[in-house]
Amino acid sequence: MKGSVERLAVLLAASGLSERDITDALRASKNLDEKEFIERVVFLRQFLFSGLDVNDVSSSGQRIAAGNKDQIRAVERATQLLQTEARLNPTRAADLLCKSLAEDNFDLENIPKFRTKNGLRNWLIKLPLQPSELLHHATKIRNRLVHARSAPWPLRERGT
Repeated sequence: MKGSVERLAVLLAASGLSERDITDALRASKNLDEKEFIERVVFLRQFLFSGLDVNDVSSSGQRIAAGNKDQIRAVERATQLLQTEARLNPTRAADLLCKSLAEDNFDLENIPKFRTKNGLRNWLIKLPLQPSELLHHATKIRNRLVHARSAPWPLRERGT
């Protein structure tokens, strides 16, 4: 047990957290169920190896709870819809997503500012949307763009 506590203390020391942050985290951890805490650690470990920014995930608070794989899948699918299928650059994708949310009277003050250097995936994770809402808007944008494009070689109509 003592070895585990020592390893945890080493990790906390290397984390760069202030003493106050560590104290607050210890107090908050007393209210957590052990299983819930372990699930959270496993979830964050998956993010570490997925290339996403764990600080962004942690800052989004309760919305991305332990084990919420639906959110990860929704972000990945939305990214695919917007960038791959609709051929949008990240900035344009974020702009169109904000416009789509505004059309549905979503309060845009709750939307974090998109920063190119952080990437589209990290921005999508921060959005205060349910996975189904995110996919709905991404699909709507994708469909609008894909179906609006004319064929590169339009066929002539057969004459009479």
